[in-house]
Amino acid sequence: MQMPEHMLAPMQAVTRQEVQEVARGERQPRLSDSGAQAAMQGADIPESAELSDNGATAGVQRTLQGAIPGTRRVDTTGGFKIGNNTTLPANCTYLCAFWRIGADGHRRAKIERRYHMPTALCTIGSEPQDVYMHNERYTFDSENGRVNFGADGTAVKLFMSPNGLGWYKTEPITEPEVLRVLLQNASEQPVMNVPQAMARGSDATHQPDEDKTRGTNGQSTVSTLQRAAYGAIATPSRQ
Repeated sequence: MQMPEHMLAPMQAVTRQEVQEVARGERQPRLSDSGAQAAMQGADIPESAELSDNGATAGVQRTLQGAIPGTRRVDTTGGFKIGNNTTLPANCTYLCAFWRIGADGHRRAKIERRYHMPTALCTIGSEPQDVYMHNERYTFDSENGRVNFGADGTAVKLFMSPNGLGWYKTEPITEPEVLRVLLQNASEQPVMNVPQAMARGSDATHQPDEDKTRGTNGQSTVSTLQRAAYGAIATPSRQ
């Protein structure tokens, strides 16, 4: 995965309290300078690339790949704050389930609420949210670049652009067993009529038409994730 080279590394302090207030919808989220550039400026960024932003207080999802049906919320905080006078629109959030894949091939399953910003040039992850909300940590050195450590101690080595920014490759999670575990540990659940949705199969949707996402081949990716999410909720876990 080839990364863009023109962005500057972010160096902005984010506190635990700020991240928690943003998560509760009590405070307007913000991006670092690099996150802002990724959201605003033109660049040849792969569809699957996620910028790991250490100055963002919440994550940005450019497409709805990985967004779980039945989790849409209208945002009332006014979008993402950039500097003192600029705000980028993000009118709603979704609970998103996705794989983060590193340069070493290791991957981590994630589920978190993210702001939908279709005008952004790439998906953006919040390192402070990873640290303060999910007990993860990051290291950075000249030998290994940027490395993410999960709460269980497992490591995922990020892709690095020449200017020192870290990136993940992402894929939506469609495995029901993985989604089941993530949803069991999440602080919220999708709002859906599971028996009716299962009966309707791939045609069921709890998202407005304008929120349906398209994959790179032009086909809808919503039904696949719907079937996985419905299966994750409706099917008992294996013992």
